[in-house]
Amino acid sequence: MGTIDDTRKLLQDLVTPDLKALSVRVEALEKRVDSGFADLKQAIGDVDVRAERRHTSLLVALHLEERVKRLEERAAPTNNEPRTAPASRNGEPRAKDIRLHPWRSVA
Repeated sequence: MGTIDDTRKLLQDLVTPDLKALSVRVEALEKRVDSGFADLKQAIGDVDVRAERRHTSLLVALHLEERVKRLEERAAPTNNEPRTAPASRNGEPRAKDIRLHPWRSVA
């Protein structure tokens, strides 16, 4: 029994201080990682705010909402009659007497 007790005491004297030191180091690393994640979350939040602000300023600067509304109004059929194909850029029709159904869009 003396040998077992001596071995146990030797292991406790050699291993226990190292285990405690490792435990302290792991706790310190956990704190650093947690603080790093908090900083990362804050940075991501800041980027989201900046991106949203820039997106809004671009929409305002380019008047995209008004442009889209005008395009939708132009594309919407005013009645149930079939629409003809739009003219090309030089004013000539793209094709003679092309009839489109009111539910199809014009490219």
